[in-house]
Amino acid sequence: MSSATALFKNYMDIFWRFLYLGCTSFGGPAAHIGYFRQSFVVKQKWLLDHEFSQLVALCQFLPGPASSQLGFAIGYARANLGGAILAFIAFTAPSIILLILFAKSLALIPQDIEYMLVYGLKLAAVVIVADAVWGMWRNLCVGLQRKTIAILSAGIILMLPYLSVHLAVLLAAAVAGALVINHNNVEQQSIRFNVSKRAAGFCLSLFFTLLALSVVLVLQSSPNQDADLAALFAGFYQSGALVFGGGHVVLPLLQDVTVANHWLDESSFLAGYGASQSVPGPLFSFAAYLGFSVDSQGFPLLNAGVATFAIFLPGFLLLMGVLPFWQKLQAYSIIKNAIAGVNAGVVGLLGAAFVNPVFTSAITHTNDIFFVVVLFALFKWRSFSPLLVVLAGIIYAVATVLIDLRV
Repeated sequence: MSSATALFKNYMDIFWRFLYLGCTSFGGPAAHIGYFRQSFVVKQKWLLDHEFSQLVALCQFLPGPASSQLGFAIGYARANLGGAILAFIAFTAPSIILLILFAKSLALIPQDIEYMLVYGLKLAAVVIVADAVWGMWRNLCVGLQRKTIAILSAGIILMLPYLSVHLAVLLAAAVAGALVINHNNVEQQSIRFNVSKRAAGFCLSLFFTLLALSVVLVLQSSPNQDADLAALFAGFYQSGALVFGGGHVVLPLLQDVTVANHWLDESSFLAGYGASQSVPGPLFSFAAYLGFSVDSQGFPLLNAGVATFAIFLPGFLLLMGVLPFWQKLQAYSIIKNAIAGVNAGVVGLLGAAFVNPVFTSAITHTNDIFFVVVLFALFKWRSFSPLLVVLAGIIYAVATVLIDLRV
């Protein structure tokens, strides 16, 4: 077998395995990591367990979509950059297609049905985000110092709900973590990638250059103007670059980019967020729905593509830039302590997002509170899948609206 044929076969193997995971991996980043380990460590043996664990740790520490970065890294370990790109496309494409179809259908269905659908999806979002906050609080806020950082972060963001404040809070959390947290990790064995220091330096330079440009463009944009491609790229790139702690944390950042700029109304935003919970694959695919749905003079599919590319790009650039230096970084305890502080800060950020806009926008009846509590209990302790949560929310919404109409 020629080297070209072997490479093509390897590419196709990566593509089909990640496409299968993209069609079947429900449950969010934590579940995705379990699917990846079962597939690529236990079954395929592409990685050893300690190598996989080290990649998980790295992707959890970096900003960006942890499970997508992990898939990208596994693809790179298997077949360099071509394998990484194929892994990303295959894992992400199913959720992007489904969310674009959902966005398209919202404009075609009758207004009454749309109201019931949005109502149910917003209630489902309450349950999903509550679970994320609870899980991250338990896992990332161990000890008084991290709990304090999380609570203070939530309070500041609730009082000052601006994107610039989010960044300041995360930076302050990193400083606080470096000063007060003692985060002792067991050092993991090294894993090496075929990434040169020159290539890594280029990726890091591009990451920070695009971040600086995106900040300038966001500051110069008018809140009342339609979204153009440059503004879309800037807003979504900035959101992707500032997300520590997993996909759920992107919610308040994207809310600032789209709803605060009047590109999208809050009900449509939360409906899309709820829908993104019911599809497999990465939560960052929510960007495709938003890009397709925003008020713009351009083409919806092009907007969806730009938004999706922009939100994933910074996480991948940062991953490629850090891979050659990862082992050295782990030797510095101050880096681990700062990252622990950032993780606590993002718990506070997500907690603030749960209060506003998720809870305040979704709850319209007293009975809604009882319903989401029961649904949360079923989701948390009776293994309800996110899809079942969404279906239950929609059924409840339909029943509530019909009863209100009869009364």
